[in-house]
Amino acid sequence: MKHFFCFPLAALLLAAPLATLAQGVGIGTTAPDASAALDVRSTGQGFLPPRLTYAQRTGISNAAAGLLVYQNDPAAAPPQPNGYYFYTGTQWLPLQTAGDNLGSHTATQTLNLAGNPLVSAAAVGIGTASPDRPLTVQGTGTASQLISLKNSTGTTRWHWNLGGGGLNLAETAVADYRLFVAAGGNVGLGTNTPISRLANTASNIGGSDGFGVGTSSLTWLNPGQGYAGAFYNAANLAGGYNGLAVKVASADASTTALDVSQGATQTAPGTPLLRVRGDGFTGIGTGAPTNLLHVKRTGSSEVATLEADQGGPHLYLTQSGGGGTGVVDFIGTAGTTGYRAGALELRGLNAVQLYGDGDVASPDLTVAASGNVGIGTPTPAQALDVSGNQNLTGTLQVNTADVDKIFLTTQGAAGSKIGHAAGWGVLTYAGPGTASSGFHGWLTSTATGYQEQMRLTSAGRLGLGTTSPSSQLANTAGNTIGADGNGVGGGSLNWAASQGGYVGAFFNGSTAPSANGLAVKVAGTDPAASLLDLSTGAQGTTGTSVLNVGANGRVGLGTVSPYSRLASTATNIVGSDGNGGGVGSLAWAASQGGYAGMFFNGSPAASANGLAVKVAGTSASTTALDVSTGSQGSAGTTLFSVRANGDVLVPGTLDVGFRTVVYDFTASGNSWYARILSCPAGYRVLGGGGGHRDSNSAQSDIVVNYSGPDDANPETTWLIRISNNSGSDRAVRLRCNCARLK
Repeated sequence: MKHFFCFPLAALLLAAPLATLAQGVGIGTTAPDASAALDVRSTGQGFLPPRLTYAQRTGISNAAAGLLVYQNDPAAAPPQPNGYYFYTGTQWLPLQTAGDNLGSHTATQTLNLAGNPLVSAAAVGIGTASPDRPLTVQGTGTASQLISLKNSTGTTRWHWNLGGGGLNLAETAVADYRLFVAAGGNVGLGTNTPISRLANTASNIGGSDGFGVGTSSLTWLNPGQGYAGAFYNAANLAGGYNGLAVKVASADASTTALDVSQGATQTAPGTPLLRVRGDGFTGIGTGAPTNLLHVKRTGSSEVATLEADQGGPHLYLTQSGGGGTGVVDFIGTAGTTGYRAGALELRGLNAVQLYGDGDVASPDLTVAASGNVGIGTPTPAQALDVSGNQNLTGTLQVNTADVDKIFLTTQGAAGSKIGHAAGWGVLTYAGPGTASSGFHGWLTSTATGYQEQMRLTSAGRLGLGTTSPSSQLANTAGNTIGADGNGVGGGSLNWAASQGGYVGAFFNGSTAPSANGLAVKVAGTDPAASLLDLSTGAQGTTGTSVLNVGANGRVGLGTVSPYSRLASTATNIVGSDGNGGGVGSLAWAASQGGYAGMFFNGSPAASANGLAVKVAGTSASTTALDVSTGSQGSAGTTLFSVRANGDVLVPGTLDVGFRTVVYDFTASGNSWYARILSCPAGYRVLGGGGGHRDSNSAQSDIVVNYSGPDDANPETTWLIRISNNSGSDRAVRLRCNCARLK
């Protein structure tokens, strides 16, 4: 292709021979071409323009548009290699002196972007010549290997591939399926066949009702020591500092809201221990409760024990609806309605009456509001009032002479108890005036006698395996401290275990909507209150926080005082504009090798975007995106900034999206043409030119009469006036260089 340039006349009047004619100036010829203002000819020499350093070139004052120089030293920042440069009127641009090595669309050497981004108006393919997305990566080799992630020393630590039938994130040379997305959307951790939406096992977990998880459930299997799941509320303030809530939307009797079971295998139905159905029926020891509370114990005649440590009724039942006075019916086998033979009724009018013979007018046993007990009379006048004959078979003994009998002690300073005559108490009560006044203790038999296993203290605290429970329900006397330094309060659940297995486990076997697993809720909103605190450490000391959800709604990862809505730091992060994050922000700080944050959208669907940053304001002082360097708590140095009014600030090198518009046509002999080349929308013209289409042709009869901005629209169009002085058709190519400039 021929190139035509316009040079300053004074720079070229230094060579000889020189001929000045009316139509132009000739150097090396006495007959300059009539169409040229300057005609330089030589068969052994070339044209040498002014040679300047980078500093000299950029220091030219009031450079004219079209000024051409040769830079003879390279500049490092910004990169400015040796070569020809021309001034557009607004900036210096390099003159294209040689094409890249991709003319055949096949690279012949390493393509070095020199820190510049790879820009394409179409799709880019890696490993494929037919990309179907803006960026398409085609896997290679076994398992369709896609992407490798190396550390700073060049060692591959992680890689992505399509092995196992899905998207696999593998820890290189260690294990596959660290994270696996299966076809259909299930996510596996450590497995390529996740049974549900998020799972670490391929096997379904069946509850005692025979149901397993659905595809949208969480399925978790832990075959080793430690917790499969644990929940702990470390707050000690009043107001609903709960631990766990399980809730379902369905009220159907076949729906299970809570299923606690035991079984030999993961997939087989287990033995029910506790089940709460969707209609509210609760079964203890049975998976098919027939009432709001159904307690069943196999192999024993004892089902439940109720005990209180104060005077008055140990079991208090009221009736909230209208109708009869009966509150609880213990139903026998005879009859279908009313008070039946073999039944016991407890009434709620300040008395307890038992009916055993079907006579609704005369109770067989009455406990009056005064405490008097009547047998055969509804109005007992004494502590024990018996109407009718009495028959006592066997021995009733109030002493310790017979070691095989049960005795009752009199109430006093020593308290009351039901115990073995040898002296071991089964159920004891400490009376007033003792060191442990007011407690109830439950004892069980051991090889060496009876030992206390459960205690209800006078403060209302229940201890299991401890005589001094630290809270309302506890198996330890020592307080459990969270990562925020707070321990449990008197109304808390405090559980400590040193064992293999779970300290606490929760499992929702229902596949119905809203078959939830755990809810933790507090009433307070003080930032010092923790809604959820996951930490590590010894029981009685402040732990190391792993995850903390504050009552103010802020979530901290590795901190108990997150600065914002989601944060790994308690300190504000300040951008290059001096502004930091608010409480609704994401505040993330990391001091490590690798990225502080990463986003990846693995979906191949349309609009499967990566990251969106959006602000409502349009002020130039508002920053939509700020990329900077510097310490966490102070303003950094801007690398890239997008303002809310649309301005983009880039202190470094900026890729302006350089594009070339090419126009080819055939010029008839002895004719001239005017052609206008327009830049695409959003682009501005930088320069242009044209000539014979074959750059290696010796044809010299194509003349460019004018090449410059079009006066009608000089910012976006380039006008070229060209003539063919030969008598034959000539192939012509015109070019216009454009860039995204404002």
